[in-house]
Amino acid sequence: MPPSADVTPVRSFVPSSKSAQRISAPIPSRDSARLNELGVKLLVTGKRSEGTARIREAVDTDGTNCAALYNLAGLLLSEGKAKEAVRVMNRAIEVNPDELSYLNRLAEAQIADMDVDAAIGTYRKIIERDPSYEESLLRLRRLWCSHRVRPSRRRRRPTPSALKR
Repeated sequence: MPPSADVTPVRSFVPSSKSAQRISAPIPSRDSARLNELGVKLLVTGKRSEGTARIREAVDTDGTNCAALYNLAGLLLSEGKAKEAVRVMNRAIEVNPDELSYLNRLAEAQIADMDVDAAIGTYRKIIERDPSYEESLLRLRRLWCSHRVRPSRRRRRPTPSALKR
């Protein structure tokens, strides 16, 4: 087996440069942090499918890489895959339960998944750990109060026969 068999060649993507198509130094396929960084760089330069593939590869390589899990959840949210984003963020929180940005992303995913009660619970956890996040909870409550009508409180229009009584 050649010595370069366990490395993946990666192209350097610089939008304004002629070197955009040159192959840069190979990245070891087992380096999850570098794969995640490359994925983010590819996303920033508009290479969404390639960037997503690198971030997924980073997560597959190291399921405890919280930065890659966080980025993958963001990608899933942007694709409308809220349930999967919640699952991914729960994995990140299992690894690092004290990181408030992970809890915040989990709450975003729960809102996208229409699980408002869970999102409120997640925001409460954030506020317990850092009261400066209180404004986020207030925004969440205002958002859902203005856009959500609970079935038990929904007022029905009177029917014409009820108006005649």
